[in-house]
Amino acid sequence: MHSIYCRYGAKAVAAVSSALVEQSEQLLRQRLMELPDGCWHARSYYEQPDKVMRIHLAMTKRADSLTSISPGRTNRCPPLSTAHTGRLGAPS
Repeated sequence: MHSIYCRYGAKAVAAVSSALVEQSEQLLRQRLMELPDGCWHARSYYEQPDKVMRIHLAMTKRADSLTSISPGRTNRCPPLSTAHTGRLGAPS
């Protein structure tokens, strides 16, 4: 990133970054409009050396919006990264 900032400047990098975020949002909202409205639930378990935590996530889709909630989980849960789990479910 440092070399990109040096080559193009902070203003250009910020403008491109902003445009990419905006484009990603537009594409996601377009795709959401193609899917039916509804509510989905998923449950996962996160193991730590001294305990197992249950994580329950609910997603509601209406028009071009998604709302997520965590309606229940056991114990207080530290912040978790779902990148690995999401990658496992991604189409190859």
